Amino acid sequence: MNSGKYFDIIKENLDFFSFRVQGYGSMNLLDIYIHAEYFFMHFLNLIYDWNLVNQNNLTANAPGIDLRDDVHKILIQVTSIVSRDKAQHSLDKLDAKAFKGYRFKFLSIYKDANKLRSKEYVIPEGINFDPENDVLDLSKIYNVILGLDIDRQKGICDLILKYMSIETPAEKRFKGLSRIIQILSGDNYLNDVTHKYENREFEITEKIQTNKLVDLLPKIHDLSLHQTDVDKVYNIYDAEGVNKSRSVLHAINKVYLHLKKELEGEELFDAIAEKVYQSLQGEIILSDYNDEDIRFYIDIILTDAFVRCKIFANPKTIQ
Repeated sequence: MNSGKYFDIIKENLDFFSFRVQGYGSMNLLDIYIHAEYFFMHFLNLIYDWNLVNQNNLTANAPGIDLRDDVHKILIQVTSIVSRDKAQHSLDKLDAKAFKGYRFKFLSIYKDANKLRSKEYVIPEGINFDPENDVLDLSKIYNVILGLDIDRQKGICDLILKYMSIETPAEKRFKGLSRIIQILSGDNYLNDVTHKYENREFEITEKIQTNKLVDLLPKIHDLSLHQTDVDKVYNIYDAEGVNKSRSVLHAINKVYLHLKKELEGEELFDAIAEKVYQSLQGEIILSDYNDEDIRFYIDIILTDAFVRCKIFANPKTIQ
C-alpha cells in the first residue's frame, strides 16, 4: 500500500536526519540545528495542524523556546540533548508571565526520550507541562503519523523529500546501505538463531590469503573503510530493539554456505554478491539507485560480513 511506502520514506529520512544532526553537533557545526528548527516547525504543523513559527523570528535567542504557536498556545524546545536537566533548564528559562496558559513541549530529535516521561519537574506557575504527553520524540511522532490518512502521509513525505533531497555521496551511500539491510533482514528463515559463527581473532590479510582471495585484497581493504557506515545502520536499528545485524549476517551466511559447495575464492565472493543482487530486484525502495550503486553497497555489506567472519573460513580453523 502507498501509505506503507510513504511511512517508510518518512521514517528512513528522519532517522537519518536525526543521526546527522547529532554527528554535526559533535563537530560543533551548529547551522544544522537552525535547519532542524525550521524543518520541524513545518513538519509538526502538518502533523498536528498547529501554527508554529520560529521564535527567533520574533525575539532572537528567546530562552527555553525554539518554536511557538500563539493560536494554540504551544511552546516547543527542539533539542538533541535528552536529559531531565535539559528539560528542566528549558522550563526554568521560560517567561511564565508572558506565556501564562501556554503548554510547553520538549522535542528530542535524536534519541528516544521515553525515560523523561517518568521524571518529576518543577513547572513554572501558569505554564502547562505534562511529561507523559508533552515530551516528544520521533517514536511518539511516528505512531501519530501511522494513524493519519494517506493524503496527510503523502504531504508529510513530500515535505521531507523537499527538505532532504540534496544528499552528499556519503549520505546517499548510508541510506542505500540502510535500505538494503532493511530488505535482507526481512526473510522468514532468519528466525532461526541456532547458527554459530567462528569468533576466534584473525588477521584480515591472512584470511584473504587462506581463502584464495588475493586478487580481491585491494578491494576488500578499500571497502572495509566503509564498515563504519554498516555499523551505524545496525546501531540505529538496535536502538529500536530490532537486531538487523543478526538477521542480515545470517542471510548472507546461508547464501555463502550454499554456494561454497561448488565455488571458492573470487568466484565464490562474486557469486554471493550476484545472489544478493538478484534477491533485491523489483524492490521499490531501491528504485532511485542505479545498478552500479546497488552492487557497490552489496560489496560493502559483504566485506563487513567477511571482516566479522560470517563468510569464508577463519584461518585459525584450518590446520
